[in-house]
Amino acid sequence: DSIKNFCQQIGVSKSVSTIEYQVLENCLRDDLNLKANRIMAVLDPVKLIIENYPENKEEEFEIENNPNSNSAGKRKIIFGKNLFVERSDFLKEKTKNFFRLFPGSTVRLKSAYAITCTSFREDSDGNITEIFCKYHPETFGGKNLDGVKIKSTIHWVNTNYCFNAQANIYDSLFNCENPESESDFLKYINKNSLKILKNCKIENNLKNCKPGDTFQFLRNGYFCLDSIDKSSNIMIFNKTVSLKSSYKK
Repeated sequence: DSIKNFCQQIGVSKSVSTIEYQVLENCLRDDLNLKANRIMAVLDPVKLIIENYPENKEEEFEIENNPNSNSAGKRKIIFGKNLFVERSDFLKEKTKNFFRLFPGSTVRLKSAYAITCTSFREDSDGNITEIFCKYHPETFGGKNLDGVKIKSTIHWVNTNYCFNAQANIYDSLFNCENPESESDFLKYINKNSLKILKNCKIENNLKNCKPGDTFQFLRNGYFCLDSIDKSSNIMIFNKTVSLKSSYKK
């Protein structure tokens, strides 16, 4: 459907022409935004521990699959003390225009509670290994925290209700806009056109999906289940397109 829409947009011409790849990406977003269920997937995980949450307590939340589709229904997710969040959602110290996790900051966990970061732990190389925070029970359901303006919402998965997966992150094959116009196009191949992430944490609701199924990984982009590595039984998800368009009409 995306390709058909793309063909309708660009039309037919007798002259040789070049179409920006961003036009196709825009068609993909228009299509997948309506069809792809939203899923919580942490591609570069770091553990987050909620210090004041009861050790053996679990809560079941019901959230919508796709806000743009009335027929998509809802699904259940499990909240608990130990979670995974994106490593990029944390900094040791606040910088300008960064409104996510750092010591003293307050953010909202998607479809759950507001949390305030209290501390963190790092290894000998300075890599963050654990983030510690406290949660605010009165903020469930999007309620505000008195005296605090919450500027960011981040996604998460429960460490006990997720599975490991691989994500293939694709970027432009070339570093220039029109490699065909260059004398040696091989010089412009993008060496970072594929990044393979092997330690992704995906919510358990995707365990039974089938090759070809498409999803929006919240805040990360649109992904499609490609195949299963028979040797390790790892699900592999390919990134189809990012969430944000760079295309300008």
